[in-house]
Amino acid sequence: MVLRERTEMQARDVMCPNPSVVTRNESVARAATMMRERHVGVLPVIDDLRTRHLVGIVTARDIVVRGVAADRQGDRCIADLMTQPPLAVVHVDDDVDDVVDVMNRERVRRLPVVDDRQRVVGIVAMSDVTKRLYAVYAARSIRERSATATTEQAVTECRTGPPDGPALDSAETPSLPLCARRRRDLWPRTPP
Repeated sequence: MVLRERTEMQARDVMCPNPSVVTRNESVARAATMMRERHVGVLPVIDDLRTRHLVGIVTARDIVVRGVAADRQGDRCIADLMTQPPLAVVHVDDDVDDVVDVMNRERVRRLPVVDDRQRVVGIVAMSDVTKRLYAVYAARSIRERSATATTEQAVTECRTGPPDGPALDSAETPSLPLCARRRRDLWPRTPP
């Protein structure tokens, strides 16, 4: 049985805020140019720049498969190629676990994030979630290990190396403990 630990993070904690957007009347060529210049693979489609109400989403794949491969001109509007409602979206206050569940259920890697008025406020990508969760769990692991280690264990480990680490070659530098050898390797000597 696998126990799944809940996080206390919300979509707002992992999203990229203020994403680049396009309106449904803009050209496919303009959207492709924006994607190239801004190094993004998805653009939320909004009704207008004032309200930023989400009406669709267009991906680089949409442009290639529905546009280029279907021999459609680059001057066509985004409305012809975009994915239209019902869209998979998450709310800015949704728990990260719920965000991952939506991504898995809908089989997507990126989701638009909306606020209470259905305005686009961000994009959350699976890579953003995994990077953030990895950082949180790594920090938690370090804190837990630090809290349980005793001073005696730390001193012993410094002299002999970690219990599961490689054996030390005492002929190399017999008079220095492992922590001193590590320090010497990391920081080169400066001439006197």
